[in-house]
Amino acid sequence: MQNWIILGLVAAMIVVTVALVIARMGGNATDAASVSDAISAIVQDSAGVLNADGTRTLSDDFTQEKGLLVRDFQPERWSMGTLPQEGLYRMRMWPGVISWSILGVANAERFRFSTSVAVSADTPWGYGGVMARHSDDSNLYMVQVDGAGRLRLIVQEEGVWSTLQDWTASPALRSAGSLNELTLQDDGETVSVYGNGTLLLNTDGISLPTGNTGVVAGSLQNDVAEANFDWVRFQTLP
Repeated sequence: MQNWIILGLVAAMIVVTVALVIARMGGNATDAASVSDAISAIVQDSAGVLNADGTRTLSDDFTQEKGLLVRDFQPERWSMGTLPQEGLYRMRMWPGVISWSILGVANAERFRFSTSVAVSADTPWGYGGVMARHSDDSNLYMVQVDGAGRLRLIVQEEGVWSTLQDWTASPALRSAGSLNELTLQDDGETVSVYGNGTLLLNTDGISLPTGNTGVVAGSLQNDVAEANFDWVRFQTLP
């Protein structure tokens, strides 16, 4: 927990330093009040809100242009970004591509991560979901929910993918065009996945170290797929 807070503060200092350099080059204000406001905003994004029980919470309802998740576009690979007027984070993925957008929360050993996601009704062959313990692009695990209301849990360790639970239908999950609330709870030993309030799986078969958390999307057919996220919420556990 302490390491996570320190990392957030270090990241804040680096970003503010870069911002100061850019501001000076552009002739913009770099007074103490402006710097203080910038630091407060970045520390809020990096460290989240401190709760009475000592846990911390980060959340985003995607109503602001700048939020927790990145805006990015790679031709014929992916397009992702916040749509403030719709209050959505949209990910469009080309065939054969799995991609993710991370919160930048590292080294939280015990946490709960929730989101509300809908696979577009126009692309029911797509999937959306959540990922965690991302220490680098070769080590992570992800929970995927597709447009048919099925769930899959896959793990990548040292670049090798394995399936802990293959595509499994659940009456608790809704099909494309409808929102599914997914909750991932990871206490460092056991990973539990909930869909719309129903426990879908428990496993202690993931041995990855701590890492970042985020959202994922992809296509299961030879066509572009779209997933829309309504909000995200991350909370450390006591």
